[in-house]
Amino acid sequence: MAEKEELRSVHVQVADLAVKSDWSAIKIMPSELPALIKMEGKFQKLLQHCQEEVYPEELKRLKAKKTLRPTSRLMPLTPFLGDDGLLRLGGRLERAKLPYDVLHPPILPGNHPLEWAIIGAFHDSMHHVGTDFVLSHIRQHIWITAGREAVKRVRNECIPCRRFRPKAALQMMADVYQARLGAREPPFTYTSVDYFGPIDVIYERGTVHHQVASWIRGASSMEGWSLTIVA
Repeated sequence: MAEKEELRSVHVQVADLAVKSDWSAIKIMPSELPALIKMEGKFQKLLQHCQEEVYPEELKRLKAKKTLRPTSRLMPLTPFLGDDGLLRLGGRLERAKLPYDVLHPPILPGNHPLEWAIIGAFHDSMHHVGTDFVLSHIRQHIWITAGREAVKRVRNECIPCRRFRPKAALQMMADVYQARLGAREPPFTYTSVDYFGPIDVIYERGTVHHQVASWIRGASSMEGWSLTIVA
């Protein structure tokens, strides 16, 4: 009986961990974006938990005052550990007269469900604008790795965007007319007429305007063209 109780307690703990890691249940509304940007309430813990899941090696080395491995995916971003415990973007803009959160936003992976929820909130608040505009606005507050692909994924799954961006139907063209497939026949055996115009013709610079139209008469079997001017 004791063994069953121990096993039951282990199953309960595993179930609790599974519930905590169920990112699909997290929804972020556009009205919550100001709190997200300021990292207030639950959002700082959510970002920390996300980074601990995706970047455990980087966090461990930075906490131990060590440099990242050359094979790390974050190496080009020169990340550092902020005072709030978040992994933040580095760079060479330290002397820029910009807020600290803009210069060094938290780093989040673009292939994580939490980031998809954040992108969806920004996407809705900005009224379903284009990919580049949404990405540039998000990266002022949160730096997304592989951000363009993540924003595109959210846009492709957005129902209003799919309604307003329908794919044009592809029409099958008819077979080529038999007369155009002739070979070893003299010019103008078969002809076709294309009409274009009208074309403005100016005489004496701005005094008289005439409009003419033209036909181009082309030979199908061999090279040959005829131009007819109609005044």
